[in-house]
Amino acid sequence: MSGIFGIFQRDGSPASSETLEAMREKMAYWGPDGNQVLMDGSIGLGQCLLYNTPEALNERLPRCSTDGELLFTCEARIDNRQDLFSALSVPYYERNEMPDSELILRAYRKWGIDCPDHLLGDWSFAVWDKKKKHLFLARDHRGITAFYYYLNHQIFAFASSIKALLVLPAIKLHVNELYLAQRLVSWPSDPPENTIYEHIKRLPDAHCMLVTPEQVKIWRYWFMENIPELRLKTEGEYIEGFLDHYREAVRCRLRSYRPVCAHLSSGLDSGSVVALAAEEMQKRGERLQAYISVPAFDINYQLPPNRYGDEWRLANMTSAHCGNVDLDAISAKNSTPIQAIYRALEIHHEPLHAASNMYWILQLMESAKSKGLGALLTGQWGNATVSWNGWWGSISLSTLIRQRNLKQIIKYKILAPFVPASVFDYYQMFRSRRNEEPWSDYSAINPAFARRINLLERMHSSGHDPTYRHFSRSSHEARIGFLTPGKYVLDALYAEIGAAYDCEVRDPTVDKRLIEYCVGIPDNFYITDNQSTRLIIRRAMEGYLPDEVRLNKRRGLQAADLGYRLLADAQNMETSLALLNNFIQAQTYLDTDKMQVIWKKLQQQVDFRVTMDSMTILLRGLMAGLFLYNGD
Repeated sequence: MSGIFGIFQRDGSPASSETLEAMREKMAYWGPDGNQVLMDGSIGLGQCLLYNTPEALNERLPRCSTDGELLFTCEARIDNRQDLFSALSVPYYERNEMPDSELILRAYRKWGIDCPDHLLGDWSFAVWDKKKKHLFLARDHRGITAFYYYLNHQIFAFASSIKALLVLPAIKLHVNELYLAQRLVSWPSDPPENTIYEHIKRLPDAHCMLVTPEQVKIWRYWFMENIPELRLKTEGEYIEGFLDHYREAVRCRLRSYRPVCAHLSSGLDSGSVVALAAEEMQKRGERLQAYISVPAFDINYQLPPNRYGDEWRLANMTSAHCGNVDLDAISAKNSTPIQAIYRALEIHHEPLHAASNMYWILQLMESAKSKGLGALLTGQWGNATVSWNGWWGSISLSTLIRQRNLKQIIKYKILAPFVPASVFDYYQMFRSRRNEEPWSDYSAINPAFARRINLLERMHSSGHDPTYRHFSRSSHEARIGFLTPGKYVLDALYAEIGAAYDCEVRDPTVDKRLIEYCVGIPDNFYITDNQSTRLIIRRAMEGYLPDEVRLNKRRGLQAADLGYRLLADAQNMETSLALLNNFIQAQTYLDTDKMQVIWKKLQQQVDFRVTMDSMTILLRGLMAGLFLYNGD
C-alpha cells in the first residue's frame, strides 16, 4: 500500500516545506514507485507511491481538482469499482485506466463527508476543501491501513507511518504508560486512538475526522452491531451465500500490478483463502506462490494433545490439493528472534504483542520481496468472521440435559437470559480482585508500575477481564467484542510491514460485505448440539480442502521451536538482558528478574511451559525494554 502524509497549519500560517520534506524522507521507502508533495498556503499534502493495482500506474498524487477547489491525497485499493462507475456516471471510455484515487475524489464531490459509506476496500485519504475551509480525513471499514495524527491549536499533522510524525518540532516523545502496559498484559487498545506516544493518536478503522481552524470532530460511520440476522430457508442457502461473498472478497484482492502470494498454515483461515485464490487464478492460467513457517529445530518436548509444532504436512496437503500452488517453507535459519525484534522496532517504533513471531514474518516478507511479489494474502481475522467457532449458549437445552451438563445449563440457559450484564461484570471483577496480579503468569510488567497506574482498576472500569474468562451473554456480543473498530492494531502493523518490503498485505476475511454476511448467520449454523464448531467454513470448504485439513480440530503452535532458537543465540540474549538490567527505565516498567528466571529455566530444559513463557513474558518484555532503550 502507498503511504500518505500531510500538515495543516490551523493558525493560518504557511505550511513548512522543510517539515513536509522531513516527513517525506522518513516515509520514502513507502514509495518505491515515486513520492511527491503539494503545498498551498497552510496546507501541505504528500504521497509515497506503490503500484498496487494496474490502474495505479495512472495515479498522480497529491493533486488539485480541476476547478482548484480541492486538494487531495490517498492510498487505496477500491473493491467496488463497477458500482462506483455507475453511481458516479463515469463514462465507459474512462473506466479501464481510472485509478482508484479518482473514484474517491469523485465520491467526495458527490456525497461529501458521507462518501466513506460508499467505498469498499482498503483505503485512507485526506481532502482539503477550500470552499468549506475544512480538512476531511477517513479510513476504511476494516482494511489493512495505518493512520496516525498529531494535533494542537496551531498544527494538525497526519501520516501512514508514525515515523513521519516524530520529525515534528512540536512532538514530545513521552511514552503513553497505559498503552505500554496494555502491550505487556495483552490488553487490546483502550481507548482505541492511543499509541505508544502520549501525544500521537491513531484514527481507528470505520472512523472519519473533520479538522478546521476552530474545531476537530471525529466520528464512527459503520456499526456492525446493527447488522440484522439473516433469515434463509436452508443451511445450503447460507453456505452458498457464504461462498459467494468469500469468493468475491478473495477475487477483488487479486487485482494487483505485481504478482500475488499468500501465507499458508495448516488451518482453515489461510487454507480457505489459498484454496479460493488458487481457484480464481487457475481460471487465468496462473499459479499462486505460498509460504509457510516451519521449525528450524526438532521439537523434542511434549505438546498438549490439541496442539502440534510443525504445520508443514497439512499445509502441503492443501497446496497439493489445490494443484496450482507452489509452497515454500520459511525456516528463518539465518535470522534470530532477537535480530527480528530489532528490525521490527525499526519498522513499527513500538513494542508488539507478537514479538516471538517476528523472525518468520519478516523472513517471509523478505522472500516475497526477493521474488518481486507485490501483494500477500492472509486470513488473519478468520477466527472472528469466516471460521467463527459459534457460541456455546446456542447448544439446545435438551442436549445439555441429555449430557447432564449442569454447569452449562446454569450458565447459558438460566443466568444468561435473566441475569443483568452488570451482575456478570461485578462477578468477574470480584473474582479477579482476589488476585492482585492476574496477569502474572503471562506478563513481564513490573508489579509496582501496574499498581502506580491502577492497572487492575482500569481494566475493570473498561470491562476487560485479565483472566480471559469473560462470559459473553450472546454470540453477537462475543463476536462484536473481537471486531470493534480500533480495538486491535494488527491492521496498522501489517500495513507498516508491507511498506517495509514493497508488498501490500491483504486480508479477504475482513471484507466488509463478508463480515456483514458472517455476522448475520444465526449461530446455530456455526455450532451443533454435538459441539462440532466452525461448521460454516468446514462445510463450505468441502472439495476445496483435504478432509484431514477441513475437519482437523487440533491447532498448530507458531514458533514452537522458539526455545531452541533462543538457546542457539544465547550470547545475544545475555547481552540484551544485561542491557535492560542496567537501564533504569526498563527496570521501572519491567520485571527483569522474572525475565531472567525464565531465561535460566529455558537453559535448563526446553518444554511447553517455558516455551510459552518465552513468548509471552521473555520476548514481549525484551521488545518493550529495547524500545525504551532505543528511544531514550
